[in-house]
Parts: sequence; structure tokens; C-alpha cells
Amino acid sequence: MSKRTPRLGKGLEALLAGTSDERPGDVVAVGTEAISPNPFQPRRTFDEEKLRELADSIGTHGVVQPIIVRRSGDAFQLVAGERRWRAAKLAGLDEIPALVEDLGDRDVMEIALIENLQREDLSPVEEARAYEVLQKEFSLTQRELAQRVGVSRSQVANVLRLLQLPEEIQGMIQSGLLSMGHAKIVLGLEEDLREGFASEIAERGWSVREAEKAAARAGTVERPRSPKAPDPTDVFLRDIERRLTSALNSRVNVRSSGKRGKIVIEYRDIDDLERLLATLGVEDDG
Repeated sequence: MSKRTPRLGKGLEALLAGTSDERPGDVVAVGTEAISPNPFQPRRTFDEEKLRELADSIGTHGVVQPIIVRRSGDAFQLVAGERRWRAAKLAGLDEIPALVEDLGDRDVMEIALIENLQREDLSPVEEARAYEVLQKEFSLTQRELAQRVGVSRSQVANVLRLLQLPEEIQGMIQSGLLSMGHAKIVLGLEEDLREGFASEIAERGWSVREAEKAAARAGTVERPRSPKAPDPTDVFLRDIERRLTSALNSRVNVRSSGKRGKIVIEYRDIDDLERLLATLGVEDDG
């Protein structure tokens, strides 16, 4: 069997087009324990409840669609169909129908990534990592990548921006504490404000609209002492921020630490700083 070259741009079906019709003898029963996972699998987590539902279906009807594997010494390595393989093991199957393909690492990587991007519900972070791998491995522009996976260039750009976020925030997105809409708001903040604001969204359970309002109002929000009953001191300080911002026409951040605190007033340039000094009545002592 000759090794095929990658065929980017035509999706998973094109990559494997005709294999089952041209080589029906390659579909064989492979021991579930003789298969190792795909090292290029972009999915980091699998929904246990959905796996159990699939396992129940497989226990009743069997595996309808063969998985795809390649030989790895005396055993096999998974190429596509990890959910079916995991569910078959959960269902107690000793063997699973598999299409044995002769594929190189680049083929396996592309098939695994495109299978998940087109057929599975990856988290936004997993999707971003998959895009990054495809883009780097095949030297693609964002527009070319978008064409390969069948989405808009703007979606690719927005998803890839998630990789600019710290690991802690990526973990919140991965676990579902933050949505893609929340992530866009966090990305719009200055880097030193992102982690605190993301934690505030998760702790308070803000909707995207509520997070937008908080970001526009203050740029960052102090954490409350109780997620159900906002601290009166916190409410008071936010009101002071609002009033100072209005009076000075500049963003003001009031930070409290016990009985002490500090007020941070932002300015755009030297002229804006001079304007602030005049507004505050600070005279030139020269």
C-alpha cells in the first residue's frame, strides 16, 4: 500500500475518500486493548455522560462506523474515532471494526484535527490549539486555514486570540466557567487586569452583558466578600470611581486594602496630564 500525501483543503472526507470502497479488506476486527491513543488528538477532555450514552448504544447496536487506525509495531495507533473506541471499551467490547491505513505523522495529525473541528464540539481553547497546530505545521495564513476547516477568517482570528490569555483563564474557558463572549471582553482589557476580571466574572456568574457593563464602567472590579450579597464598601468605592471618572473625564480606579487604599487616575499624554492638574487646581510652582 503506498503512502498518500496530505490533501489539505478538502476536509476529512476528501482525505479518506474511497478508502473503504477501494480496499474493503482493510476493515478488520482489532482488539480494543491493542490500540493506543492518537498523540495528535486536540481534545483534552471527553464528556463522561455522552461517552456512557454512546457505550449503551454500541452495546445494543454495535459499532456502526469503523474507526481508523495505522499499524504501530505489533499493535495499532488510533487515527480517528477516539470516542467510538473509548465507548466500545466502556461497553466491554474486546474488538472493534477498524480501517487500517498506511499514513504518515502529518496525515494523522491533519485527520485528527479536522475530524474534531468538523465533527466534534471542541471547547474554544481546544479549537484554538487545533488551529495553531494546523497553521504552524502546514505554514497556512489565517485565510487559508479558514478555507481548510470551512469557517470564516474572522472566526479563526477570534479563536486564535484565546491563546494570548494566561493558562488560568484558558482553564476557565475549558471548564465552561467563561464563554467565548466573556473571553472577548477579557481580551479587550489591559493584560494586568485580565486574570482578576476573569475570576470576577466566574465568581459572580455575570452574563456577557453584565461583564460588558462592568468592563466599560471601571475596567476592573474588586472581588466581593460574598457572591450573593455585594459588600457595601465595594458598592461605595465603585460609586466613588464613577463620580471621579465623570468629574475628571478620565478613568479612575479606587483600590482598597483594609482601612487604607489608593486612587489611580489614568491620562493619555502630557497634555491630558496638564488638563488634569488644572482640573484639580494644582498650580505650577515654577
